[in-house]
Amino acid sequence: MMKILQVGSEDAKMKILLALQNVLRQLKKSKASFIAVQLVGRLLPLFDSECSELRELSIRMLAELLQLVVGRDEKRMRKEVWRALVPLLFRMSDQVPSVAKASREALLAAAELLKWKTLKHLLQRERLWELGACLLQKSRSRAEDFIHQSLPYLQDPQANVRLAAVRFIGLITRRLREQTTDSQADILSALQPLENDWDISVSSLAARTTSILRSPCVQQRPRGLLRALRCCWP
Repeated sequence: MMKILQVGSEDAKMKILLALQNVLRQLKKSKASFIAVQLVGRLLPLFDSECSELRELSIRMLAELLQLVVGRDEKRMRKEVWRALVPLLFRMSDQVPSVAKASREALLAAAELLKWKTLKHLLQRERLWELGACLLQKSRSRAEDFIHQSLPYLQDPQANVRLAAVRFIGLITRRLREQTTDSQADILSALQPLENDWDISVSSLAARTTSILRSPCVQQRPRGLLRALRCCWP
């Protein structure tokens, strides 16, 4: 079954998820809890499926899994759920309203599990533009991981998702002084094609971000980057 989630057709993957969902609902919570932790990693790639129904189902299933864990599994699940935060952040910009709604609800479930009051508050008040900064403030040590998670979304078919990725990467580059030259090069290489993106919002923001990163003062005086970027991102 797990193999199908990796290489099966979209239809087959949906059938497997529905079957797993039914099984988990019938198990005692102690048994379902262990399985839930194992499943999270299998769900993450499905968030970016071309099939909107599969995106929504996998995201809704994640939210359900987060509520199943008990005891020691809660600690393990907290580690796993961090890997889902950036994908969920971007899927909140999905052009399919039901997928965006499911992503918001899954982030709320993650906030509950992580006991993250600020994230929960922002989601409940729908202050969505502050979520990226909230993630960075909570765990600045994960900035490098956030970059690597974000880069593939610069090639997402949806302009809204690409824009969200550029914006989040822009926020992360405020911490450029803690990044290596190789990281800067990776970001520039990924952003450069978006300067010619067909969506003007994406191309404009990508151009501003790359311009700031190429600035000599960024390499010599990282604090100058912070001031410059504050003009581009709230």
